[in-house]
Amino acid sequence: QTVNSQSWQELVFTVVSDTTTPNAEFIISVISTDPSQGHIQVDSFVVNKATISATSIFDIQYTADVSGNSPKDGELVTVTGNVTAKLTKGYFLQDADTAWSGIYVYDSNNAPAVGDNITISGSVKEYYTLTEITSVSSYTKNSSGNTGYTPIKISTIAANSEMYEGVLIQVKYATCTDADVTNNFGMFSLDDGSGVAKVDNDMYSYTPVQNGVY
Repeated sequence: QTVNSQSWQELVFTVVSDTTTPNAEFIISVISTDPSQGHIQVDSFVVNKATISATSIFDIQYTADVSGNSPKDGELVTVTGNVTAKLTKGYFLQDADTAWSGIYVYDSNNAPAVGDNITISGSVKEYYTLTEITSVSSYTKNSSGNTGYTPIKISTIAANSEMYEGVLIQVKYATCTDADVTNNFGMFSLDDGSGVAKVDNDMYSYTPVQNGVY
């Protein structure tokens, strides 16, 4: 952070550290880029331990903003939920069987199983319109083998809604209108008459059939 002042100025920094070890180390460096101003004086240096309060996934995901961005973008949060699906570098968490209750966690350091109930702390981030939790600093497995949430039955067009991002859903009687996963980045299209929803094969490899009903 740059300071351009000859008077006293207070600077506040937030540092996220791993809570799985008893100690944390960080370096503060103060450099003068204008020798004509003389020496820099540091009056005091205070470290305060912050407590991250528990947050529901609803409070992270719910937004009335047309951008779909989380109101907690950039904030540190602690959430508890069941793992509903896994990817190579992360997993999905859900804490209710309603809209706005699921979220993706970008985390290549921990490997939960589907059905694990976990509590994590990390930062909320928008990644190409996907709301996710990154920089996981705390991870606790509370239990395992939990029964999954019941998928919410919705139309294919509703599957594109922001409120169902990261949530387990189910569509029925939907026709495969485009089975060409090779030229569509691993995605095929389904339409139950309400509009198209694209299905990715990131978690489950599947070869769809053109005009097949699912």
